[in-house]
Formats: sequence, C-alpha cells, structure tokens
Amino acid sequence: MGHGLVCSRGKGTCPGIGLEAALSGSVDSCHGASAGWGRERFCDIPAKPVFIWPEYLKFIPQSYIVEPVMELKRRYARSVCLVFLMLLALAPVCALGTVPWNDQKLVPADSWVYEAMTLLAAESKRTTLANSAPLSVAELRRHLEDIDYDALSESGRTLYTMIAAFFRSNYFGFASRPMTAGFNFQTSLELSGHTNTTMLRQWDYVQKYHDQLPMFSVPVFLTAANIATIECDAIMQENYWSVNEYSNWSNIPFGIAGQNQLDFYWPKTAYLSVGVPLFGLDFFNLQIGKGALSVGSTRMNSVILSETFETDGYIGFSFYSPRIRYRADVEQLEVNKYLYLHHIDIRPFKWITLSVVEGTLVNAPFEIRFLNPLMIMHSFAAWYSYRLYNEGQGEEGQASSYRNGWESRVSQYMCYTLELTPVRNLRIYALYAQNEMQTPSELGGHGSTVPDGIGMQLGFAASVPAKNNSYWTFGMEGMYTTPWLYFRFDPGTSFVSTRKDNLANTDENIYSWVGTPYGPDSIAACAWFGYKVLGRWSVEGEYRFLAHGENSTSLFSTGRDPDNGNYIYYPGTEYYGEGSLYADRDDAISVARSYGLTGTVEYTNRIQVSGSYRFSPHFTAKAMAAYILMFNTAHIEGRTEHGFAFSLSGTFTLF
Repeated sequence: MGHGLVCSRGKGTCPGIGLEAALSGSVDSCHGASAGWGRERFCDIPAKPVFIWPEYLKFIPQSYIVEPVMELKRRYARSVCLVFLMLLALAPVCALGTVPWNDQKLVPADSWVYEAMTLLAAESKRTTLANSAPLSVAELRRHLEDIDYDALSESGRTLYTMIAAFFRSNYFGFASRPMTAGFNFQTSLELSGHTNTTMLRQWDYVQKYHDQLPMFSVPVFLTAANIATIECDAIMQENYWSVNEYSNWSNIPFGIAGQNQLDFYWPKTAYLSVGVPLFGLDFFNLQIGKGALSVGSTRMNSVILSETFETDGYIGFSFYSPRIRYRADVEQLEVNKYLYLHHIDIRPFKWITLSVVEGTLVNAPFEIRFLNPLMIMHSFAAWYSYRLYNEGQGEEGQASSYRNGWESRVSQYMCYTLELTPVRNLRIYALYAQNEMQTPSELGGHGSTVPDGIGMQLGFAASVPAKNNSYWTFGMEGMYTTPWLYFRFDPGTSFVSTRKDNLANTDENIYSWVGTPYGPDSIAACAWFGYKVLGRWSVEGEYRFLAHGENSTSLFSTGRDPDNGNYIYYPGTEYYGEGSLYADRDDAISVARSYGLTGTVEYTNRIQVSGSYRFSPHFTAKAMAAYILMFNTAHIEGRTEHGFAFSLSGTFTLF
C-alpha cells in the first residue's frame, strides 16, 4: 500500500487518492476503487485530514507541508477547481483547442507592449496615443497600424511583427458560436531579498507588492463574438504584509513567523470590456472592472495616475482614433469615495501629443453630475454645495472642515501631458499634476494657509536599432513633488486609497497614492542604459536617486488631535497652539508657502543591473542585483546605511 487519506467516520483509507493529489489541492471528494465514470462513491473529507506519510518523505516533518498545503487548498483550490470542472463538463459538447484573443481583451498596464509601441512610434518620428492603460487589443492595433512599417529599421520591423503576433495570442478553450470560454496558465518562482531592511520605505512596500509575480495565475476568459470580453485572473500569491516580511525570500505563500501569507484580495484583475466597430473601424470601448490604470508612458511611475494605485473598481468608456482620444473614468477608492476623471488626447501633428486630465475626488455618495463628458467639473464649486449635506454629518474623527462649512468632501485635480518626437528614435515627455493652487487673490485671506499641491515629471527616452534584431536604449527622467501634493484636509479628501488586509496585520492601514508611490515631498531622478535582442535576452543598468522629506502617509496617524481625533496635520485647518503642529497662523503660512523638502531630508542612491533571458516561448528567466546607499536614514542627521537587494525569477506560461 502506498499512501492515502484516512477518511472520517471510520470508513478507512480512500484508495486512488494519494499525497500527490492532496498536494495539488484536488481532494474535495473520494472515489471508491470500483467506481466507474459517472458512478462515483463519495465520502466526506475531515476538516483536517490525516496523511499516511510515504517512506520517501519521512525526513520531512509533516507540519512543514501538510498544514500549509491544506490551508492553500481550503482557501483557493475549491474556487479554482470549480472553474476547471465547469470547463471540463462542457468539453464533450464543445470544440476544444486554442482560441485567439478577442479584440476587446484588455492589455494590462505593466505589459511590455506599451513601451514597445512608444519605441516604434519614435523610430518612425511620431508620437502615439497608446500612452495610457489598460487599452483593448482593438485600440492598440489601430495605433500600431498608424505606424509607418516601411519607415522602420530591420529591428523595428521585427518588433512590429512581434507586437502584431502578441495581439493574436491564444488560450485554451472551446467555442459555441458566438461564445467562447477558456483559460491560460502561468506559474512563477521568485527569490528576492534585501540585506538591510532598515532602508525599506512605504513606497518600496507598495512597489514590491505590485511587482511580485504570483505563484500561480489562471486567467479565465469568456467572450462574445468580437464584441465583448470578460476576464478574471485567478491568482495565488502573498498578501501585502507577507510580500514585505523581512524573513520572506520567495513568492511561495506559506506561513512565515506565524503569519498567513495568502492574499485575500484576489483577483487583482477582473473586468468586462465591450466595443462595437463602425464601418469596419474600432472606435469605442467600455470597461467595468478592477485593475491597474495609468496615464503617461514614463520610466518611474506616473505622477498623474500610477499603476500602483489601488482601487476597489472602476467604470470607464473611451472614443478613440490614432489622433484623437477621449476617455472618462469613475474609480471607486473606498465606500463613498470616488475619483471622476476626464481625459482628452490630441495629436495635431505626427510628432506631438497634448493631453488634458481633469478630475474631482468626492468623499460622498456617487453623483451623476460628474459624469457629464465635457463639463468643467471645477465649475460646480462642489465644495460649497456639500454644506447642506454636511449638516449633522460631523462625527468625531472627521476633519474639522466637515463642520465649519467652508470646505469639505471635495478635492480637484488638474493634469497635463506633452510628448514630442523632434527627431527619429527620440521621445521627450513632460507630465504635470496639480490638486491645489492658490491664486494671488486668494493669498490675502484663508488661502495663504492652504499649500499648493504640484507634481512635475520630465524625461527623454532614446533607442538605436542595431544588427541582429536588437536595440540600444538609454534615457533620463526627473520628478519633483511639493510637500503637500495629493494631501488635503483628511484622508477622505486626499488623493490616496486606504484599505486593510484581511489575514495579516488586520489593524494596519495600507495606503497608495494616486500617482507616484514616492508621494509628496520628494525629488527623484534616474538614468538608464541597456541592450536587448528582440525575443531573446536583455541587459540594463540604472542609477536612481531619491530625496524625500518627512511628509508621508504617516501624517494620517500622527497628525491628529489626541482629544477628539480630528485631523490637524494640514496647515489649512487653522488649528494652532497647544496640541497643534503649528505654533500660530504665521507658522502655518510659512509651512504652506514653502516648496522645499520638509525636515531632515533622507537621500537614497541605488545602482541596479537587471537582465532577462527567454529560453522558449513558454519560459523566461529574470534577474536583478542592486546596491543601495542611504544618507540621513529615517530622517536622522548623519545616519548612513547601505545594503544589497536581489531578485531571481522564472516564469512558465502555457500559451
């Protein structure tokens, strides 16, 4: 006898189900040895089944494998297996095989395609409107077709062909016209770590949680003709706190230091995407979903809207062509907290793109008026219209502004982008974000205590085609954010999302800024140089510098009145004296009108080398090594720290 599961209720060991089946998480029921297809004999599996441990694993304590695996099975396998059982149940009556992507499939914000599209556009001496995400395959294909194939180098034509082939990617599924259903499968093993965790900051946690590869990913698709795509990416990965646990060196979600490492908040990507062609041209897309959004094609995360920004969901629609694009989004950050955005891109000439983004953040129930596609939302003066709504709404712990009537619940957002391709193979870009700007007329009154919130990002990216389908790439980028960018009177009116984890550190808030994860009060710069052989391997070196003041999400906990819980960190609250962060009004004005980094500035220098190698269309390996040198660590004058960081990963994809 090999090994098996001991059944409950004294029914003995169930033959045919061994340790391998248990480790795969497929043990929801037992089958009798004599049972045939369709005539199963079921018996219950106990809540904590007992293994008959095989001889060849005697040297491993059972608790090291059984308990974590059964925890994984209990939380994840049931849902994933249900999806596969549904697919298998339909298999006999449907045509099984590989199915190409639907045109309305969304390409995620972190896909290599966006960078490749901007590189090709620059090589043909033009800009592209494929500078936001996520976009549908149909829209990206239109932008690709706008690029002059004949003007490209040999490497450019190869890259063009690779992108076109990517849009025809497959998954395993079956069809019953006009519907198709199917799935793909990806598994990754990643090893990573830091030798000095005292240098890790909140933005490092956010970035690592966003970047770490899930151990398993099973994107499930349901499509209707070429009009609609529904996708849900079922993943198994670590939660926010476990990803950043100092003793955690892998992406395998087993218990570390007694924590449950599994991420409760899955899937990260799930959506419905709909588009209808007109006269053979794709021009419209509607999205309802959950996932990363971004504005701008940058090296460091966008100062306007970054893919690291977490939301509970969004709904958006767009009308597009290669030279004009309009998009409207409503992003739900929390209960009764919505960010309404209007985004217009115009490419008046082939070599220039201008974009305008207007937004309104409302810490109140959903409103129709902000959906008006070309309404200037600032003209609603909504900060006044909530006065009546706020009567009786003030509760302990809310901003005092909710009760004094002159300001509440609403914050405005205004952004611009500019892209230029003055010469072939060179792209220059600039981004500007603003959530507060006091005019000269406002500085004479209360406005003098309200700080300006401004962020700017400027950079260039260049590429040089080389022999054997390869490219040299290099560029530089800089970014500056004022000490109060994204901040407002309290977390509810600030451009930040807040959530808690359901399994680990459940009392701690997890914050993410709408734009750069560095947040306010920062100056950052980077320079990079690399070489890539298309479809095979790449290597790149980067230097990154960060200077950061003392303003961060920590103000949401330290900047509160100890007596009533009101938020008093913002200079404009006009709360001075004992218990305040400001001695008097003049002190608040001095802080509000300053554009320099606050307090003792922390300086971080990072030198990094990274590379990738594609062994086959199904398997890719990546590696990274970095040295970090930090001055004024933890904002302590003269304290210096240094250390190394590394990561090594391998990813297998079925299709």
